[in-house]
Amino acid sequence: CFMPRIRAMSPKEVIAHYGSQSKAAQALGRTRAAVCYWLKRRRIPYPVQCMIQHKTKGVLKVPGG
Repeated sequence: CFMPRIRAMSPKEVIAHYGSQSKAAQALGRTRAAVCYWLKRRRIPYPVQCMIQHKTKGVLKVPGG
């Protein structure tokens, strides 16, 4: 059985939405180091994705959410 891979919310799209790493960090109540870590890992923790979806009023969405 083939399960399609669900594309996760990417750190790059979050940064693009806010305009910079610093602005994203400030808007999301995180440190710039945390945002840099997401970029390095190429993923955002699921609970943080849920919070981002809520803060952006659904502009950025959690996969399957």
